Amino acid sequence: MATTVADVLDVTDAAAAAEWLTDYYATGVARQAWERDRTPMPAFELVNRVLADPDPPEVAVLAALALRRQLMEAAERVDTEIVELARQRRVPWEVIGASVGVTKQAAFQRHARRTRPRRPGGGGGGGRPGGRREPVRTWLDENARRLRALARDLLSSHGSELRDVNITVATAVHRLGIADYQGGDREVLECARLLLAAVDDALEASKTALPWDQVTLSPRVHETLGELRELLRSAPDHP
Repeated sequence: MATTVADVLDVTDAAAAAEWLTDYYATGVARQAWERDRTPMPAFELVNRVLADPDPPEVAVLAALALRRQLMEAAERVDTEIVELARQRRVPWEVIGASVGVTKQAAFQRHARRTRPRRPGGGGGGGRPGGRREPVRTWLDENARRLRALARDLLSSHGSELRDVNITVATAVHRLGIADYQGGDREVLECARLLLAAVDDALEASKTALPWDQVTLSPRVHETLGELRELLRSAPDHP
């Protein structure tokens, strides 16, 4: 592929930058996911590949610049989740502010700026006429934190075991990781469903496979998958 600066000269095009860097740096499962489904690697992994390259091409540096907004938005989203969790556990604003070296007033104001106000229209709005909220948004408001916790448990503690099942499951794990890091709650929900479907298909095929081709997952993976499956039973059918 061409590696001229003109290929990724527009540092505002994060999608093109992620595609170029994935094509240039991806290996292993990431390479298979890219070649099979054109699924790019997560932004943080791509930037780490550029930083680890002793002599990255100029186009790679420009592409890394194009991913800065995604990285900052992802970091801000995670920071907001941490603050919300702390407030749910009644951690005072003084302590939250002290963790980043600011006053309680500054910490509160920073968090307030990140929290979008509900739209007017009866019962919280949600953008639908008459104030009715779409079912998936209501479900995510109540379950997004638990959904992401289970997804992160699978990714951090059991990702390697799941990726060893087959390429379809490995790709689903890869996509879930991208959704969790730089996607919204809807993307995480959809990718969690895809992962469960891929695992279920692999387990079903394993029933008639030869002994050395059968899928064996640890009890802890089965337990976490079961918790995720139970949670998603109450989710609307079409995110």
